[in-house]
Amino acid sequence: MKRFTMIFAMILLLVSCAKPNTEPPVSLDPPEQVHVEEESSTVDAHPLPRQKNRTLRPISKKPVVEKELSYEDYREKVLSRLASLKAFETKTAILVKASGGGFLMPSFEITVDKHLKHQELPLSTHVKLLTSAPFFLNLGPARFEMYTKDGTVYSYDEATNQYVTENNISHGRVRDMYDAETAIQRSMWRKTKMELQTTELLRASIALEGSAARELIQDVFHYYGINLAFDADHPDEKISVILIYDRKTMNPMEMKIEGVTKASGYNLDIHLSATYKNIK
Repeated sequence: MKRFTMIFAMILLLVSCAKPNTEPPVSLDPPEQVHVEEESSTVDAHPLPRQKNRTLRPISKKPVVEKELSYEDYREKVLSRLASLKAFETKTAILVKASGGGFLMPSFEITVDKHLKHQELPLSTHVKLLTSAPFFLNLGPARFEMYTKDGTVYSYDEATNQYVTENNISHGRVRDMYDAETAIQRSMWRKTKMELQTTELLRASIALEGSAARELIQDVFHYYGINLAFDADHPDEKISVILIYDRKTMNPMEMKIEGVTKASGYNLDIHLSATYKNIK
């Protein structure tokens, strides 16, 4: 009996000490894979607050400032351009009014209407002068014309009203002999210092009096074959010259000469105007 009681007591003790199993039953199936989104390695930046629309201002560019040329710069540019003219046409009008003469030597006028057309490659030069003047001035024929063709020079003969061959003149010298307008300008830039005005055009001008005016008038008359015996200097002798050029190309555009002097007992009033076109 005691032995049975002891066994029963041990069974009760074991039952009271046992804990319920709370763990879930073991499954033979593989565990479900739970997809966990990986945290981005790059930290997302917070969005910036939206900005109000603003009018974009254009970026202003600094204006290109042209280098200011000196007088010597302009002189060299003009002389270089005058020396490199390959093709051009000039039209020149000259009027010399002579007043103050006596009964035996009345007043008179000299007029010259001149055209010159020059072209290189192939070379072609054509000059024509129509002159009106008193016979005693001996200014040459009333009509003078010369041109080149195929390397030969021809001139107009008033006596026969025909063109004759000029064997003593090289065709390359015709322009140099009769391009007085370009020659006068080159002489002016080399010998004198003129006043410049630079806008869209280049305007060079000079006004001379006394002996300086006399020297320039003599040069101009020489270029156009006007031979007059100048009287002694007088205080009213003067001349003004205006030369106009295209400022971008330095092409000559116009030449104007106005002056007064005294020659052969006459007071001379001089007007000269020359224009250029078709320049290359």
